Amino acid sequence: MQSELLVCLMVLLLGGSLLAQDNPTPAEPDDKVGAYFANLDADKDGNLTTAEMRVASDAQLQAGATTLEKLTSFGSFLIDHVVSDTDDDGLVSLAEFRTYVADLNEKGKRLRLSRKDWGVLEKEYLTLYVAENLKVYDTNKDGFLSKSETLANKQVNEAGWLELDINRDGKLGTDEYKQVYRGLLRAAYDLEEGPSDINPEYVPPAIKKEFADLDTNGDGEVTKAEFQAVCQAINPSKQYWWGAYVRFLAMDSTGDQKLILGEYYLFTQEEPHSVKHKLYSDDKAAAMELIWSDLDSDKDAAVEKSEYDSMPLDESSYETLDTDKNGKLSKDEFWAALIALFSSTYEYINNAGEGTSPESGDPATVEELFSLYQKVGRSWTVKLTTGLAGMDPVIQYAKTEVIDASGSWAKIRVTLLDKDMKPGSLPASESKVQFKTGKPRGDAEVTEETIKVEAGEFDCNVVTITANGQTTRMWTSRKYPQLIVKVTSDGVTTSSSELIEFVE
Repeated sequence: MQSELLVCLMVLLLGGSLLAQDNPTPAEPDDKVGAYFANLDADKDGNLTTAEMRVASDAQLQAGATTLEKLTSFGSFLIDHVVSDTDDDGLVSLAEFRTYVADLNEKGKRLRLSRKDWGVLEKEYLTLYVAENLKVYDTNKDGFLSKSETLANKQVNEAGWLELDINRDGKLGTDEYKQVYRGLLRAAYDLEEGPSDINPEYVPPAIKKEFADLDTNGDGEVTKAEFQAVCQAINPSKQYWWGAYVRFLAMDSTGDQKLILGEYYLFTQEEPHSVKHKLYSDDKAAAMELIWSDLDSDKDAAVEKSEYDSMPLDESSYETLDTDKNGKLSKDEFWAALIALFSSTYEYINNAGEGTSPESGDPATVEELFSLYQKVGRSWTVKLTTGLAGMDPVIQYAKTEVIDASGSWAKIRVTLLDKDMKPGSLPASESKVQFKTGKPRGDAEVTEETIKVEAGEFDCNVVTITANGQTTRMWTSRKYPQLIVKVTSDGVTTSSSELIEFVE
């Protein structure tokens, strides 16, 4: 997109707020920021609401401003509000506002827009803005804007129309307007979104064509095998496929070894904006599993110089890659070299202390610890049984589903089911799981055991805790440390939990 066209569309849809990121104003002294905040804070309660932002927006307009002009102005104020509201509570404190002003003036920094921010913008501004545009410019009242009707808005020119009409159907409706708006937000902000947020109808034809060329059997998914076949037709070398596979892993945001159009589209949209693609521990494991099978020809879990020289990564010498100078390359040493080679394209999300001990197998990174939550669509159901002496046990079930995920958090839905596995009276609850390490369990006894439950067979760590006459044993999956496979508790009360279904 040409810069002048981008500015045209931003002014049309977003107002001035986004432009401030590319042309930040000089940082103001704190007293001026505080004074401006106080001017916005009409009720003087120390917080800014969206209603107060609307009042401030209207106040800067001339008398007689049209509804469309008011909405356009409010859109820029509302973006300021949702971006500065970092805790997503609907209120902006002075501290949040100061941080926002400082961030605007930090060169190269991309501010974050959450899914909740998008919801607020869509509800309070965008839906109303599009409706008003239709009211003003939709002369034949068919619910769409034709090219001539759109060009009647003097802020849109021929080039602007081509960008707005994404699906090239010659008309512009509410959904298409919103897709354009989302694209502009993506260009200017770190927009929190996933493949499910992308409407395939509004993916540009050129991107659809690229995806279709990879999806050789036309089933709507690009598998690793399809991707490999296309790449090896371009360049049959092993090294080319290594790099291509890393690209495939970066695109595969759900970790299921398949690409859908939404994943491919989001990946291509990041590239023009100098956003590094993120790779996580599961990507590292997958990449090294493939590359190591090519390199380690004698299968001794190390790569000697002769093995490397037969298939070098690049111009780097073996001695340079062998950082511990032991005469062998480990997987970690080779991965470090691979990531360094692609450092301008990829960012590896790592945590201090990475490296799983071969002896213990304990998770050493946040990504490994919370791997259970990193695949959207994964679900598991447990049977919960509680009993008291002389009473029939109470049985119910709990189903957990991963409904959204990013590199540092996941959103889950928990549904309680009765003894017949039917939904109870309580509605399903949704919550956010932050990927953070916790404190150790203290002096709890930890052993290992492979157990069979209704959901299958699992290798587990077993924690046994005895306190106040109650002994509790918990079996947790070694592969997914947050997955509780079984719990028993004996004492005054008896209770148990058992995994009855696990859907990868």
